[in-house]
Amino acid sequence: MKNKILSSIVIVTLALTLFNTYMILSVNSKIENFFNSLIIPVVNETPSLPPENNQTQQIPEVSWRNDCDKELNSSYDAIFVYWTKCPHCTRMEPYVANSTIKFYWVSVTDLACHELNLSEYGYQGFVPYFRCLRKNMSHTGEFIPIEAFYNWTKECVA
Repeated sequence: MKNKILSSIVIVTLALTLFNTYMILSVNSKIENFFNSLIIPVVNETPSLPPENNQTQQIPEVSWRNDCDKELNSSYDAIFVYWTKCPHCTRMEPYVANSTIKFYWVSVTDLACHELNLSEYGYQGFVPYFRCLRKNMSHTGEFIPIEAFYNWTKECVA
C-alpha cells in the first residue's frame, strides 16, 4: 500500500514538474518573441530627402556610425545619441546621415568609449536624442513628421 502511494506521489510530482517546465519554456518563448518584435526595426518604405531643385534624393541603407574614435569639437553642429535596436533611431538614421548639418554620433552601447558626459548636454537616457551644440536646444524621440527634423536642423545652424 505504501509503495503504491509513494509511486503515485512520484508520478504526480514528475507530471507536475514536466508540465511546469513546459509552461515556463512556452511563456519564455512568447515573451522573447514579443520583445524581439519590439526591438527589431522594420522599414517598409525608402525614405527620401525633401526635393531640392525638383529632384528627390534617395537615402541609402542604414549604416550605423560611431564617432567614438573622434573628438567632439567645434566642427560638429549637433549630437545624435542612438541605439541600433531602437526602431525610432533606425527610422531617423538615414535622415541624420544625409543631413545638411554635421552630427556627432554616439551609440548608447559604447558610451564608455566617448570621453564626454552626456548629461552635460541634457541627455536623460532616452533615444533617439538630438542636441544642437550651437544653441541650447534638444529633441528626444523620432521627429514626426520628418519635416520637423528639417526645421530643427535649420534652426540649429541659423
